[in-house]
Amino acid sequence: MVSRGLTTTERVLNAAQDELEKAVAPSGFFRRKASTLRSLSTLLQPVFAGQKRVSRSLLLEVSGVGPETADSILLYAFGDPEFVIDAYTSRLLSRLGITGPDARYDDLKSRFENELVCDTNLYREYHALIVQHCKRTCLAKPKCDSCNLARRCCFFGTGMAGSPR
Repeated sequence: MVSRGLTTTERVLNAAQDELEKAVAPSGFFRRKASTLRSLSTLLQPVFAGQKRVSRSLLLEVSGVGPETADSILLYAFGDPEFVIDAYTSRLLSRLGITGPDARYDDLKSRFENELVCDTNLYREYHALIVQHCKRTCLAKPKCDSCNLARRCCFFGTGMAGSPR
C-alpha cells in the first residue's frame, strides 16, 4: 500500500479497483480486502478531517472489519486505549495455561483491560512485545529451548514443542 502511494483515505477512494487489489494481493483475499479498504476509507475520511468521531461499534458495522481490526485501528491510528487480541496473543495465553485455546476475543480483551492500567502506550507496548515474542520464539513450532517463559509454559516439555533445555 505504501509503495503504491495508497497512504490516505482520499488516495484509496480515488484508486482504481485493480490497483487496490494488487496492493493487498500478498495478504490474500484481495478482492474482499480491497472492498473493505474502500468502505473503511469512506467511513474514516470525515473522521480524519475532524468532522466526525469514530467508535468501535461504527467500525464493526463495516463489512470485513472484525474486533481485531477495529481495535487495531482505534489503538494505533487514533490512540484509543483498546487492547488488541490477535492469534499471537491467543497462542501465548493458551500455551501459558492462562486461557483455553478456544477463548473468546472479548473475554481475552476484557482480561487484559481489567488487569492493566488503561493506557494507550502500555497497550501498544504489551501487544508489540507479545507479537515479537511469538514471531521469534513462540512460533507454531516453538523454540522452547530459547524461551524465557518456558518454565511457566504448559506447552513446554509436552513433546509438541521444541527440545527442552
